[in-house]
Amino acid sequence: MRLTRKRLDEQGIALNHSQVQALKRLRAHGSMSAGELARAFDYDSGGMTRLLDRLESQGLLRRQPDPDDRRSLRIQPTAAGLALGERLAAIGEAVLAQALSPLSARERQGLLDSLERMLAALRQAP
Repeated sequence: MRLTRKRLDEQGIALNHSQVQALKRLRAHGSMSAGELARAFDYDSGGMTRLLDRLESQGLLRRQPDPDDRRSLRIQPTAAGLALGERLAAIGEAVLAQALSPLSARERQGLLDSLERMLAALRQAP
């Protein structure tokens, strides 16, 4: 986390962890409801609204009416949000590469295998 924060600061990106994660998720999914985002982050509606308000005020996302549900809004990244999402992804990849650099290819594969088994166990948990 500290290295990621350092890289963000070096590039003048003044977003907190939740804002970064929201932009990365929107970059991956394109459009989500506020409820979907709130569930993904385990936020209540008030917390999610505040997070979205901050990102919207920076021009990184927009709220659009949901064509399938007039009571709901879809959250979409703007062009600026997508561009920043690309930068965030590159920073994340560089930090991960640095973290993995001391490991051999065999150790990396072992780590990946272990993480996949852990995720599978979590998915099966009641």
